[in-house]
Amino acid sequence: MSQSNIPNPMFLVSMEDAVTLHYGTDPLLGFHLAFAYASLTPGSPFELPEDSPLPIAVAAARLEFRTWCTSFRKCQHNLTVRFFAGDAIAFCHTLQHMNAKGDQSKSNWYRDQYHLEPLVLDSDDYIPERGAPKNFNVIDTSNLLDHLGPINLLVAAAPLLENTIIATLYTEALVRKQEDLKALGDCILCGHFRSISIILGLIPIEYWTNSTATSSVEEHLFDSIMLKEVMNSGQMHSRLTWKRRGEDPSNSKNIRFDEAELAYVLCQVYLRMFQNEDMRRTFSQIDLHTMRNQSLLHYHRGSLAAFLCFVKSRVVADWRKVMKRFIQLVENDTTLLMGGNYIQELCLQLHLHDLYTLPAFELPFGRSTRSQASNSLGSWTTIPAPICITLQVPRARLGQVTAIPWTTLGTPILHSVLQSSSHFAGPPWHDLFSAVQLAFGKISVSGSKRDDSFRVTVIEDMHGWKGQSPLLFRPNLSGHASVDNFADSRQKTSQARNHEVASTVRANVDLETGQIKSLTGRLDIISGSIKSSLTEGATAEIEQISPDTIGVAIGNTKLEIARKLSYVEVEVPIADPRDGDGFPHFMYPMFPSKDGPVIWNMPHLALDSLPILNTSKKKQLEWLTAHTLLMMSSWERHLRERSMASSTVTKKDARVNLKDSLFSMFLHFSGEQGQKARVFGINDPDQGGIHILVFVSRLKLDLANHTVVLDAAVLPLHTPLMPKLEPFLGKVPQMGLCNIIVNNEELKLWKQILPTWVERCRNWQHRPSCQYLTTSKIPLSFEYGETPLCSCGEGSLPPKYILDIPKWDPAAKCTVRAAISPSFSVPFVEQSFEGNDETAHATSTKAGCKSCGKTGSGDRGKGLLQCSRCQAVRYCSVECQRQDWKRRKVECTK
Repeated sequence: MSQSNIPNPMFLVSMEDAVTLHYGTDPLLGFHLAFAYASLTPGSPFELPEDSPLPIAVAAARLEFRTWCTSFRKCQHNLTVRFFAGDAIAFCHTLQHMNAKGDQSKSNWYRDQYHLEPLVLDSDDYIPERGAPKNFNVIDTSNLLDHLGPINLLVAAAPLLENTIIATLYTEALVRKQEDLKALGDCILCGHFRSISIILGLIPIEYWTNSTATSSVEEHLFDSIMLKEVMNSGQMHSRLTWKRRGEDPSNSKNIRFDEAELAYVLCQVYLRMFQNEDMRRTFSQIDLHTMRNQSLLHYHRGSLAAFLCFVKSRVVADWRKVMKRFIQLVENDTTLLMGGNYIQELCLQLHLHDLYTLPAFELPFGRSTRSQASNSLGSWTTIPAPICITLQVPRARLGQVTAIPWTTLGTPILHSVLQSSSHFAGPPWHDLFSAVQLAFGKISVSGSKRDDSFRVTVIEDMHGWKGQSPLLFRPNLSGHASVDNFADSRQKTSQARNHEVASTVRANVDLETGQIKSLTGRLDIISGSIKSSLTEGATAEIEQISPDTIGVAIGNTKLEIARKLSYVEVEVPIADPRDGDGFPHFMYPMFPSKDGPVIWNMPHLALDSLPILNTSKKKQLEWLTAHTLLMMSSWERHLRERSMASSTVTKKDARVNLKDSLFSMFLHFSGEQGQKARVFGINDPDQGGIHILVFVSRLKLDLANHTVVLDAAVLPLHTPLMPKLEPFLGKVPQMGLCNIIVNNEELKLWKQILPTWVERCRNWQHRPSCQYLTTSKIPLSFEYGETPLCSCGEGSLPPKYILDIPKWDPAAKCTVRAAISPSFSVPFVEQSFEGNDETAHATSTKAGCKSCGKTGSGDRGKGLLQCSRCQAVRYCSVECQRQDWKRRKVECTK
């Protein structure tokens, strides 16, 4: 390595005489170093030698790297590593083209924006016979979102996910663009987050569950304390997991939209996507933070067209009507000062992507006038609607750019300007084109300019900015070949049919806010016997089985039955993840599958490889109290503190109760709170007493998820088991049992999550007769006397797992191993920390809307509305007040 003179391009980039390191480059940043500073038990994994001459962080990094290499070598024969150097968006669209067309011969994508080299993947691997993958179970985009834009990234990468329940797309952000993650979530999709994710057919799972097993609270706590200092220079880490809606492409249940409503939503996305062109908005809040965001432009009209293509493949509507109304809204908009100058490029991109073609782009073109016949194109047999013009900029004209050092200039944003001449007789016009392709080189031509034989050839100068060749500048028309990719990657099916019913789903949009306010599901009856029953007056009842499944129990729904026409319609509002009243148990969804249960948002753990914390050294575990308490959001901690301070206030939130119980378990086992305990009983006095016994073996560091985990054996008590373990169960109270008192709702939550804690650390195989698979239910039951777990993993514990518990061996055969971790709220949904928690809930409302944080004015420019009951909080709209009331009604007093 010391003799190498070619740097790894993934670490640094050499420009001119300067070398630029990536801002995240640090030899130690890629390693989890917590175990280096924690007190571990003797013989624990990752235990560092006491006599190491290296600095402790370096020694820890080396040990972790060595351990990783050992694991990698064990599985290297099953891996194929392929590298691509170029533009990530172009790479994804090329794969999309290959999926749609079967080859890459006419994908028409360049390797990047600064070369004219066609993007051609290695032919040996990507010929059909070799079968290199073009769709994937997992796509991790690192923090490309910061540099490419969220919409661009999702539109390019999401179609490459396989149509399976396990397929997952990860996005990550490091650059601070908003004050906090909640504000980032409100703008990341250039529109209402919930509505746009529904339209895209993508599920941001942490957002909808408001639950994660990964901790980032310490980082957000530091950011909150240091906000003024880091707002304009620091980072803000976030990570989201995206799932595709619908496992089977033939049953994708694309959502129907009213054309005018969909056009309005899309126009709101357009306005947010190009809000940098809204000069009034920009100059109304001039600061360093705003200026920095305005300089990071990710979108042009080609990006918008690609997004619209993506939407078109995922909705059911008369698309021509949608686009006609959309164009009208764009043309009538007066907020984007430069919007009119880009209208020609927008129409061009819509035409190239086969989204909408204005009459000016339709063939054939007439040539009856003398001026048309005499110009240089007059003799061409075919004139395409879009014409690509390559401009050659002499090197001498680039002085304004090349004279600035690269470290100061950065990446210049270039546009093409097409405007009327001073001699033009009509009104002057000025059109801008921002989707451009650049290269350096020389142009050679052949054939006659007046007929179809004319050809332009570019001899590219690979020295680029360092060379002496002129700059070649042309509109970027490479995206036209991806027109069919979206439509072919997923079948557009608007109805899901079986032999008895056909179902459709329609979105209902609030035209004041541009948000999807509800979904209407319709069941058209096909079966003759069911039609007869309905006509004869049979009642139709509905029951919401899960957050996204309704069985045909009338609650917060509208039900319409057309008996003569034989259909049933149900309208349901879109849930707010901040509202735990609806589905508090929807935290870690887990689904049965023939290949084993699938967890959506809780990572797998190899428990035997994790560092073991030494709980005998209490002084070195004092951090554990703050860490586990911070699993609650600021709002949840406020609710908990109110319930502890007053006997008249009860904690009605099941999630808060669960987190409080987990907090007690971690602190009792570690000895940081009360009497030390290792046996815990989940006890509902109103439902028969103890339902679940938890035997904790060790407290471990979960390095990858920045938290801790209890390595435990769990024993759900159910009727068939009781006689077998009667002697053992009689001894349990003498083992220092710590009762965790729960109510019925919290008990249900325990039973809901327990299978997930078990599955995440599973090192055994489910049997073909697994109860999860045969019943298609996880958990198996919530009922008293029945178990929530399958029996496949019973008794699969490591040797000497639990010591010093009498009659343990017979009981061990009925237990199953679980990885019990804190459950953290998601900062995209709720603030993790807001200054002083004791006053945060009251003071945070003074600055703006209690629900969304909006400051200044509310709807239609009016002032913020004050709560008429307590007069302590304010809202920007009635809708925000309604959403917040479900959580705030506990504390709102006159």
